[in-house]
Amino acid sequence: MSIIIKKKAKYNKKKIIQRIIALAFIYFLSFFLLYAFFGERNIDTKNTESSKPIVTYANDGEKFLAEGQYPKAVEYFIQALSKNPDDAILLNRLAQSYYKLNQIDKAKFYYYKSIELAPQYSDNYVQVSTIYIDAQDYLTAENIIDLMPLKNKNDFLAKGKILLKLAKFEDSLEEKIIYYSTALNFFKKYDKNLYLSNLPKFINTYFELAQYYIDTNNTNEAVKIYKNITKYQDSCIVNNKLAFAYKDISSDMVLWHIKKAVNLAQTQDEKRMTKKNLIYLRNHFEKKSDTQSSLAIKDFMATLDASKILVDEKYTKLAVLDDKFDYIFEKDEIYPEVTFTVKNQSQEKINYAIAKAEIFATKNPLRILESIQTTVILRDLPLKPEAQTEPITLRINKNISATKIKNYTVALSISLDGENWLLYRLFTEEE
Repeated sequence: MSIIIKKKAKYNKKKIIQRIIALAFIYFLSFFLLYAFFGERNIDTKNTESSKPIVTYANDGEKFLAEGQYPKAVEYFIQALSKNPDDAILLNRLAQSYYKLNQIDKAKFYYYKSIELAPQYSDNYVQVSTIYIDAQDYLTAENIIDLMPLKNKNDFLAKGKILLKLAKFEDSLEEKIIYYSTALNFFKKYDKNLYLSNLPKFINTYFELAQYYIDTNNTNEAVKIYKNITKYQDSCIVNNKLAFAYKDISSDMVLWHIKKAVNLAQTQDEKRMTKKNLIYLRNHFEKKSDTQSSLAIKDFMATLDASKILVDEKYTKLAVLDDKFDYIFEKDEIYPEVTFTVKNQSQEKINYAIAKAEIFATKNPLRILESIQTTVILRDLPLKPEAQTEPITLRINKNISATKIKNYTVALSISLDGENWLLYRLFTEEE
Protein backbone atom coordinates (compact mmCIF):
# COMPACT_ATOMS: atom_id res chain seq x y z
CA MET A 1 0.00 0.00 0.00
CA SER A 2 1.48 3.08 -1.05
CA ILE A 3 1.08 6.18 0.88
CA ILE A 4 0.65 9.40 -1.07
CA ILE A 5 2.07 12.35 0.65
CA LYS A 6 0.96 15.82 -0.62
CA LYS A 7 3.60 18.43 -0.92
CA LYS A 8 3.18 21.57 1.07
CA ALA A 9 2.55 24.67 -1.12
CA LYS A 10 5.43 27.00 -1.39
CA TYR A 11 5.17 30.42 0.34
CA ASN A 12 4.68 33.13 -2.41
CA LYS A 13 5.66 36.46 -0.81
CA LYS A 14 5.05 38.53 -3.92
CA LYS A 15 1.44 37.47 -4.30
CA ILE A 16 0.72 38.11 -0.64
CA ILE A 17 1.95 41.67 -0.96
CA GLN A 18 -0.16 42.21 -4.07
CA ARG A 19 -3.25 40.91 -2.28
CA ILE A 20 -2.65 43.15 0.71
CA ILE A 21 -2.30 46.17 -1.54
CA ALA A 22 -5.46 45.23 -3.42
CA LEU A 23 -7.42 44.78 -0.19
CA ALA A 24 -6.20 48.12 1.10
CA PHE A 25 -7.17 49.84 -2.15
CA ILE A 26 -10.64 48.29 -2.03
CA TYR A 27 -11.00 49.36 1.62
CA PHE A 28 -10.05 52.97 1.02
CA LEU A 29 -12.09 53.12 -2.17
CA SER A 30 -15.14 51.84 -0.30
CA PHE A 31 -14.55 54.35 2.49
CA PHE A 32 -14.21 57.19 0.01
CA LEU A 33 -17.41 56.20 -1.79
CA LEU A 34 -19.31 55.87 1.48
CA TYR A 35 -17.98 59.27 2.60
CA ALA A 36 -18.87 60.85 -0.71
CA PHE A 37 -22.45 59.64 -0.69
CA PHE A 38 -23.29 59.74 3.00
CA GLY A 39 -20.90 61.95 4.86
CA GLU A 40 -19.69 64.62 2.50
CA ARG A 41 -22.75 66.90 2.50
CA ASN A 42 -22.97 67.34 6.24
CA ILE A 43 -19.29 67.78 6.75
CA ASP A 44 -18.94 70.03 3.71
CA THR A 45 -21.87 72.21 4.75
CA LYS A 46 -20.19 72.92 8.02
CA ASN A 47 -16.96 73.72 6.29
CA THR A 48 -18.77 75.99 3.78
CA GLU A 49 -20.63 77.93 6.49
CA SER A 50 -17.55 78.37 8.56
CA SER A 51 -15.53 79.45 5.59
CA LYS A 52 -18.19 81.68 3.99
CA PRO A 53 -16.65 85.14 3.49
CA ILE A 54 -17.87 88.11 5.55
CA VAL A 55 -19.09 89.85 2.39
CA THR A 56 -21.55 87.01 1.76
CA TYR A 57 -23.03 87.28 5.26
CA ALA A 58 -23.26 91.04 4.93
CA ASN A 59 -24.92 90.86 1.53
CA ASP A 60 -27.43 88.29 2.73
CA GLY A 61 -28.14 90.46 5.78
CA GLU A 62 -28.77 93.49 3.56
CA LYS A 63 -31.07 91.40 1.39
CA PHE A 64 -33.14 90.16 4.35
CA LEU A 65 -33.25 93.69 5.84
CA ALA A 66 -34.57 95.08 2.56
CA GLU A 67 -37.15 92.29 2.31
CA GLY A 68 -38.39 92.86 5.85
CA GLN A 69 -37.11 89.51 7.12
CA TYR A 70 -35.60 91.10 10.20
CA PRO A 71 -34.88 87.97 12.32
CA LYS A 72 -32.83 86.52 9.46
CA ALA A 73 -31.16 89.88 8.91
CA VAL A 74 -30.11 89.89 12.60
CA GLU A 75 -28.75 86.33 12.27
CA TYR A 76 -26.63 87.11 9.22
CA PHE A 77 -25.33 90.44 10.50
CA ILE A 78 -24.26 88.76 13.76
CA GLN A 79 -22.41 86.12 11.70
CA ALA A 80 -20.71 88.87 9.71
CA LEU A 81 -19.76 90.73 12.89
CA SER A 82 -18.26 87.57 14.38
CA LYS A 83 -15.67 87.82 11.62
CA ASN A 84 -15.27 91.60 11.86
CA PRO A 85 -16.62 93.01 15.15
CA ASP A 86 -15.35 96.52 14.45
CA ASP A 87 -17.25 97.11 11.22
CA ALA A 88 -19.32 100.27 11.93
CA ILE A 89 -21.63 99.79 8.95
CA LEU A 90 -22.46 96.20 9.97
CA LEU A 91 -23.21 97.45 13.48
CA ASN A 92 -25.47 100.10 11.98
CA ARG A 93 -27.35 97.50 9.94
CA LEU A 94 -27.73 95.20 12.94
CA ALA A 95 -29.11 98.15 14.92
CA GLN A 96 -31.59 98.89 12.13
CA SER A 97 -32.75 95.26 12.17
CA TYR A 98 -33.30 95.32 15.92
CA TYR A 99 -35.16 98.62 15.61
CA LYS A 100 -37.50 97.06 13.05
CA LEU A 101 -38.10 94.22 15.51
CA ASN A 102 -38.95 96.87 18.15
CA GLN A 103 -36.00 95.79 20.28
CA ILE A 104 -35.12 99.40 21.00
CA ASP A 105 -32.47 98.89 23.69
CA LYS A 106 -30.46 96.57 21.47
CA ALA A 107 -30.86 98.96 18.55
CA LYS A 108 -29.51 101.88 20.61
CA PHE A 109 -26.64 99.72 21.93
CA TYR A 110 -25.40 98.87 18.44
CA TYR A 111 -25.96 102.39 17.10
CA TYR A 112 -23.86 103.83 19.91
CA LYS A 113 -21.21 101.17 19.33
CA SER A 114 -21.16 102.15 15.65
CA ILE A 115 -20.83 105.84 16.59
CA GLU A 116 -17.92 104.98 18.90
CA LEU A 117 -16.07 103.17 16.12
CA ALA A 118 -16.95 105.60 13.31
CA PRO A 119 -17.96 109.02 14.68
CA GLN A 120 -18.01 110.46 11.15
CA TYR A 121 -20.72 108.03 9.94
CA SER A 122 -23.71 110.41 9.99
CA ASP A 123 -26.54 107.90 9.52
CA ASN A 124 -26.12 106.67 13.10
CA TYR A 125 -26.99 110.10 14.49
CA VAL A 126 -30.08 110.36 12.29
CA GLN A 127 -31.33 106.91 13.35
CA VAL A 128 -30.70 107.42 17.06
CA SER A 129 -32.39 110.84 16.97
CA THR A 130 -35.40 109.25 15.28
CA ILE A 131 -35.61 106.65 18.06
CA TYR A 132 -35.71 109.39 20.70
CA ILE A 133 -38.27 111.42 18.73
CA ASP A 134 -40.50 108.33 18.57
CA ALA A 135 -40.11 108.02 22.35
CA GLN A 136 -41.02 111.75 22.69
CA ASP A 137 -37.63 112.46 24.24
CA TYR A 138 -37.06 115.52 22.08
CA LEU A 139 -34.25 117.02 24.16
CA THR A 140 -32.06 113.93 23.78
CA ALA A 141 -32.91 113.77 20.07
CA GLU A 142 -31.76 117.36 19.69
CA ASN A 143 -28.54 116.69 21.60
CA ILE A 144 -27.76 113.69 19.39
CA ILE A 145 -28.41 115.49 16.11
CA ASP A 146 -26.27 118.41 17.28
CA LEU A 147 -23.30 116.00 17.36
CA MET A 148 -23.87 114.86 13.78
CA PRO A 149 -20.96 115.71 11.46
CA LEU A 150 -21.64 117.46 8.16
CA LYS A 151 -19.31 115.98 5.58
CA ASN A 152 -21.40 116.10 2.40
CA LYS A 153 -24.62 117.52 0.93
CA ASN A 154 -26.73 114.54 1.99
CA ASP A 155 -25.78 115.18 5.62
CA PHE A 156 -27.29 118.68 5.37
CA LEU A 157 -30.51 117.16 4.02
CA ALA A 158 -30.73 114.48 6.72
CA LYS A 159 -30.04 116.89 9.59
CA GLY A 160 -32.55 119.40 8.22
CA LYS A 161 -35.26 116.74 8.11
CA ILE A 162 -34.67 115.79 11.75
CA LEU A 163 -34.90 119.44 12.78
CA LEU A 164 -38.23 119.77 10.94
CA LYS A 165 -39.51 116.76 12.89
CA LEU A 166 -38.44 118.40 16.14
CA ALA A 167 -40.17 121.64 15.10
CA LYS A 168 -43.40 119.74 14.51
CA PHE A 169 -43.52 118.51 18.12
CA GLU A 170 -42.34 121.75 19.72
CA ASP A 171 -45.00 123.74 21.59
CA SER A 172 -43.03 126.96 21.88
CA LEU A 173 -43.28 129.13 18.76
CA GLU A 174 -39.86 130.61 19.53
CA GLU A 175 -38.29 127.15 19.58
CA LYS A 176 -40.17 126.16 16.43
CA ILE A 177 -38.65 129.13 14.64
CA ILE A 178 -35.14 128.19 15.78
CA TYR A 179 -35.61 124.66 14.42
CA TYR A 180 -37.10 125.93 11.16
CA SER A 181 -34.42 128.55 10.56
CA THR A 182 -31.60 126.05 11.23
CA ALA A 183 -33.24 123.44 9.00
CA LEU A 184 -33.67 126.02 6.24
CA ASN A 185 -30.00 126.89 6.40
CA PHE A 186 -29.13 123.22 5.92
CA PHE A 187 -31.61 122.83 3.07
CA LYS A 188 -30.17 125.90 1.39
CA LYS A 189 -26.74 124.23 1.36
CA TYR A 190 -28.27 121.05 -0.05
CA ASP A 191 -30.67 122.35 -2.70
CA LYS A 192 -32.17 125.78 -3.35
CA ASN A 193 -35.54 124.36 -4.46
CA LEU A 194 -35.87 122.36 -1.25
CA TYR A 195 -35.13 125.53 0.70
CA LEU A 196 -37.80 127.49 -1.19
CA SER A 197 -40.42 124.75 -0.80
CA ASN A 198 -39.99 124.75 3.00
CA LEU A 199 -39.79 128.53 3.37
CA PRO A 200 -43.58 129.19 3.58
CA LYS A 201 -43.96 126.87 6.58
CA PHE A 202 -41.21 128.76 8.40
CA ILE A 203 -42.69 132.17 7.53
CA ASN A 204 -46.17 131.11 8.65
CA THR A 205 -44.73 130.14 12.04
CA TYR A 206 -43.09 133.56 12.24
CA PHE A 207 -46.46 135.19 11.50
CA GLU A 208 -48.10 133.10 14.23
CA LEU A 209 -45.53 134.27 16.75
CA ALA A 210 -45.93 137.91 15.72
CA GLN A 211 -49.71 137.57 16.03
CA TYR A 212 -49.26 136.12 19.51
CA TYR A 213 -47.22 139.18 20.54
CA ILE A 214 -49.85 141.52 19.06
CA ASP A 215 -52.66 139.72 20.92
CA THR A 216 -50.71 140.02 24.17
CA ASN A 217 -49.95 143.73 23.52
CA ASN A 218 -46.23 143.09 23.14
CA THR A 219 -45.92 145.23 20.04
CA ASN A 220 -42.17 145.73 20.21
CA GLU A 221 -41.57 141.98 19.98
CA ALA A 222 -44.04 141.76 17.08
CA VAL A 223 -42.04 144.43 15.24
CA LYS A 224 -38.84 142.38 15.74
CA ILE A 225 -40.51 139.28 14.34
CA TYR A 226 -41.87 141.06 11.27
CA LYS A 227 -38.44 142.55 10.63
CA ASN A 228 -36.95 139.06 10.75
CA ILE A 229 -39.52 137.90 8.22
CA THR A 230 -38.42 140.60 5.78
CA LYS A 231 -34.97 138.97 5.71
CA TYR A 232 -36.62 135.96 4.08
CA GLN A 233 -39.58 137.52 2.31
CA ASP A 234 -39.85 141.30 2.01
CA SER A 235 -43.43 141.32 0.77
CA CYS A 236 -46.42 143.65 0.62
CA ILE A 237 -48.14 141.68 3.40
CA VAL A 238 -45.20 141.89 5.81
CA ASN A 239 -44.81 145.63 5.32
CA ASN A 240 -48.53 146.19 5.83
CA LYS A 241 -48.28 144.34 9.13
CA LEU A 242 -45.21 146.32 10.11
CA ALA A 243 -47.08 149.55 9.42
CA PHE A 244 -49.83 148.42 11.80
CA ALA A 245 -47.37 147.24 14.43
CA TYR A 246 -45.62 150.62 14.42
CA LYS A 247 -48.81 152.72 14.70
CA ASP A 248 -48.36 153.29 18.44
CA ILE A 249 -44.56 153.35 18.30
CA SER A 250 -43.43 155.50 15.38
CA SER A 251 -45.63 157.31 12.86
CA ASP A 252 -42.58 157.81 10.62
CA MET A 253 -42.05 154.04 10.41
CA VAL A 254 -45.78 153.58 9.71
CA LEU A 255 -45.54 155.78 6.64
CA TRP A 256 -42.23 154.22 5.57
CA HIS A 257 -43.59 150.66 5.64
CA ILE A 258 -46.97 151.50 4.11
CA LYS A 259 -45.19 153.19 1.21
CA LYS A 260 -43.03 150.11 0.82
CA ALA A 261 -46.17 147.94 0.87
CA VAL A 262 -47.59 150.05 -1.98
CA ASN A 263 -44.43 149.50 -4.03
CA LEU A 264 -44.48 145.76 -3.40
CA ALA A 265 -48.21 145.26 -4.05
CA GLN A 266 -48.65 143.12 -7.15
CA THR A 267 -52.03 141.43 -7.12
CA GLN A 268 -55.35 143.24 -7.00
CA ASP A 269 -56.00 141.72 -3.57
CA GLU A 270 -52.73 143.15 -2.25
CA LYS A 271 -53.57 146.58 -3.65
CA ARG A 272 -57.02 146.45 -2.13
CA MET A 273 -55.67 145.36 1.24
CA THR A 274 -53.07 148.14 1.22
CA LYS A 275 -55.63 150.82 0.41
CA LYS A 276 -57.87 149.55 3.18
CA ASN A 277 -54.98 149.72 5.63
CA LEU A 278 -54.12 153.25 4.51
CA ILE A 279 -57.65 154.40 5.26
CA TYR A 280 -57.58 152.67 8.63
CA LEU A 281 -54.25 154.21 9.59
CA ARG A 282 -55.40 157.67 8.55
CA ASN A 283 -58.48 157.31 10.78
CA HIS A 284 -56.33 155.96 13.61
CA PHE A 285 -54.08 159.04 13.64
CA GLU A 286 -57.08 161.35 13.35
CA LYS A 287 -58.55 159.84 16.52
CA LYS A 288 -55.22 160.25 18.27
CA SER A 289 -55.24 163.90 17.17
CA ASP A 290 -51.96 163.27 15.40
CA THR A 291 -52.72 165.76 12.65
CA GLN A 292 -49.28 165.59 11.10
CA SER A 293 -49.37 161.82 10.61
CA SER A 294 -52.98 161.73 9.41
CA LEU A 295 -52.30 164.50 6.90
CA ALA A 296 -49.16 162.74 5.68
CA ILE A 297 -51.14 159.58 4.99
CA LYS A 298 -54.00 161.56 3.47
CA ASP A 299 -51.62 163.36 1.09
CA PHE A 300 -49.98 160.05 0.19
CA MET A 301 -53.41 158.54 -0.57
CA ALA A 302 -54.29 161.49 -2.76
CA THR A 303 -51.11 160.94 -4.74
CA LEU A 304 -51.94 157.27 -5.13
CA ASP A 305 -55.49 157.99 -6.24
CA ALA A 306 -54.24 160.47 -8.82
CA SER A 307 -51.58 158.11 -10.17
CA LYS A 308 -53.86 155.05 -9.92
CA ILE A 309 -50.92 153.01 -8.59
CA LEU A 310 -53.04 150.91 -6.25
CA VAL A 311 -55.54 149.87 -8.90
CA ASP A 312 -55.29 148.77 -12.48
CA GLU A 313 -56.61 151.23 -15.03
CA LYS A 314 -59.60 149.06 -15.89
CA TYR A 315 -60.86 149.21 -12.29
CA THR A 316 -61.03 153.01 -12.16
CA LYS A 317 -64.00 153.50 -14.46
CA LEU A 318 -66.46 153.87 -11.60
CA ALA A 319 -66.42 156.37 -8.77
CA VAL A 320 -68.36 156.29 -5.50
CA LEU A 321 -70.13 159.49 -4.43
CA ASP A 322 -72.09 160.62 -1.37
CA ASP A 323 -71.29 157.50 0.62
CA LYS A 324 -72.73 157.21 4.11
CA PHE A 325 -72.62 154.52 6.75
CA ASP A 326 -75.12 154.00 9.54
CA TYR A 327 -76.81 151.41 11.77
CA ILE A 328 -80.49 150.63 11.41
CA PHE A 329 -82.30 149.57 14.57
CA GLU A 330 -85.29 147.29 14.11
CA LYS A 331 -86.95 145.37 16.93
CA ASP A 332 -83.90 145.51 19.19
CA GLU A 333 -81.68 144.31 16.38
CA ILE A 334 -78.90 146.27 14.70
CA TYR A 335 -78.09 146.13 10.97
CA PRO A 336 -75.14 147.93 9.30
CA GLU A 337 -76.11 149.86 6.19
CA VAL A 338 -74.16 151.71 3.49
CA THR A 339 -75.73 154.27 1.11
CA PHE A 340 -73.87 155.57 -1.93
CA THR A 341 -74.09 156.69 -5.55
CA VAL A 342 -71.98 155.32 -8.42
CA LYS A 343 -70.71 157.45 -11.26
CA ASN A 344 -69.28 156.34 -14.61
CA GLN A 345 -66.15 158.48 -14.92
CA SER A 346 -64.91 156.78 -18.09
CA GLN A 347 -65.78 157.62 -21.69
CA GLU A 348 -67.29 154.19 -22.26
CA LYS A 349 -70.72 152.81 -21.52
CA ILE A 350 -70.77 150.41 -18.56
CA ASN A 351 -73.25 147.56 -18.93
CA TYR A 352 -72.57 145.58 -15.75
CA ALA A 353 -71.26 146.25 -12.27
CA ILE A 354 -71.70 144.77 -8.84
CA ALA A 355 -71.23 146.31 -5.40
CA LYS A 356 -70.16 144.55 -2.20
CA ALA A 357 -70.28 145.67 1.41
CA GLU A 358 -68.33 143.73 4.05
CA ILE A 359 -68.27 144.15 7.79
CA PHE A 360 -65.42 142.75 9.86
CA ALA A 361 -65.88 142.40 13.59
CA THR A 362 -62.35 142.73 14.93
CA LYS A 363 -60.41 142.24 18.11
CA ASN A 364 -57.71 144.51 16.77
CA PRO A 365 -56.81 145.67 13.25
CA LEU A 366 -54.95 142.43 12.52
CA ARG A 367 -57.37 140.00 14.11
CA ILE A 368 -60.71 139.47 12.34
CA LEU A 369 -63.23 137.64 14.52
CA GLU A 370 -66.08 137.48 12.05
CA SER A 371 -66.74 138.52 8.48
CA ILE A 372 -70.17 139.24 7.00
CA GLN A 373 -70.78 140.45 3.49
CA THR A 374 -73.60 141.24 1.10
CA THR A 375 -73.55 142.04 -2.62
CA VAL A 376 -75.94 143.68 -5.07
CA ILE A 377 -75.95 144.10 -8.82
CA LEU A 378 -76.12 147.81 -9.54
CA ARG A 379 -79.36 149.13 -10.95
CA ASP A 380 -79.73 152.00 -13.44
CA LEU A 381 -77.36 150.22 -15.83
CA PRO A 382 -76.12 150.60 -18.49
CA LEU A 383 -74.47 153.82 -17.42
CA LYS A 384 -73.52 156.29 -20.07
CA PRO A 385 -70.24 158.25 -19.79
CA GLU A 386 -70.36 160.81 -16.92
CA ALA A 387 -73.78 159.47 -15.82
CA GLN A 388 -74.52 158.33 -12.28
CA THR A 389 -76.98 156.06 -10.52
CA GLU A 390 -79.69 156.91 -8.04
CA PRO A 391 -78.67 156.39 -4.37
CA ILE A 392 -78.03 152.70 -3.63
CA THR A 393 -78.42 151.11 -0.21
CA LEU A 394 -76.55 148.02 0.89
CA ARG A 395 -77.76 146.53 4.16
CA ILE A 396 -75.97 143.63 5.79
CA ASN A 397 -78.98 141.54 6.72
CA LYS A 398 -77.56 140.00 9.82
CA ASN A 399 -78.02 141.29 13.30
CA ILE A 400 -74.73 142.16 14.98
CA SER A 401 -74.28 142.44 18.72
CA ALA A 402 -73.67 145.74 20.43
CA THR A 403 -70.30 144.52 21.67
CA LYS A 404 -69.08 143.93 18.13
CA ILE A 405 -70.15 147.41 17.07
CA LYS A 406 -67.40 148.75 19.29
CA ASN A 407 -64.74 147.19 17.07
CA TYR A 408 -65.63 146.98 13.42
CA THR A 409 -64.55 147.79 9.89
CA VAL A 410 -66.95 148.15 6.96
CA ALA A 411 -65.56 148.04 3.43
CA LEU A 412 -67.43 149.11 0.27
CA SER A 413 -66.11 147.68 -2.99
CA ILE A 414 -67.25 147.60 -6.61
CA SER A 415 -66.40 145.17 -9.39
CA LEU A 416 -66.97 145.13 -13.14
CA ASP A 417 -66.72 141.35 -13.39
CA GLY A 418 -67.58 139.97 -9.94
CA GLU A 419 -64.01 138.76 -9.42
CA ASN A 420 -61.68 141.75 -9.25
CA TRP A 421 -62.81 144.20 -6.58
CA LEU A 422 -61.83 147.81 -6.10
CA LEU A 423 -62.07 149.20 -2.58
CA TYR A 424 -63.66 152.63 -2.62
CA ARG A 425 -64.49 153.45 0.96
CA LEU A 426 -63.69 152.11 4.39
CA PHE A 427 -65.71 152.94 7.50
CA THR A 428 -64.09 151.98 10.76
CA GLU A 429 -64.66 152.34 14.46
CA GLU A 430 -62.65 151.22 17.47
CA GLU A 431 -63.54 151.06 21.13
